[in-house]
This record gives sequence, C-alpha cells and structure tokens, in this order.
Amino acid sequence: MKYYFFRDTDNESNLLDGKTYHAAGYVEKLYCELWKPNRSGKDLAVSFFDPFKGIITSAWRALDEVELFEVDEWEYKQLVQSYDAINAL
Repeated sequence: MKYYFFRDTDNESNLLDGKTYHAAGYVEKLYCELWKPNRSGKDLAVSFFDPFKGIITSAWRALDEVELFEVDEWEYKQLVQSYDAINAL
C-alpha cells in the first residue's frame, strides 16, 4: 500500500480577509489511478488543517490541483494520529 501527503498547487480557493494558504495534509483515499484522473474531479479524499477555522477539514481534490508526496507508513500514521488528536479537542 502506498501513502501520500498532499499540498494544493493553488491557494486562491483558500482565502479569508485577503489572506490565503496552501492546504496540505494527507490523502485519505485515492479514487483513481495516478495517471488517469476521474472526469468528476473527485480523485482524492484529503484531510488538512484549516488555519482559518482551527479545525481538521476533509475535502475532495482533483489530481491536477495537488502535488503528491509519497511517504512511508510510519510518517503517514504519525500525521493521522496528530489530526485525530486535534479533532478530539
């Protein structure tokens, strides 16, 4: 099994009061092959920390909207556990 972190390539959709950020977090699930995106644009289910709301957010992303970084299982589980701890607050 492969594990991925992601980073949005564009921050324009993450805007509040004139400030933007690049969402980054982990890929919950791939719904396509990396070389064959879905037509719906719902290729990835992702989770990331939303600094404007102070919460962990889940969302859909298209492959062409993100950079993917393959990580090992330990790194992946560390981030998931950290996000779970934030959600528990």
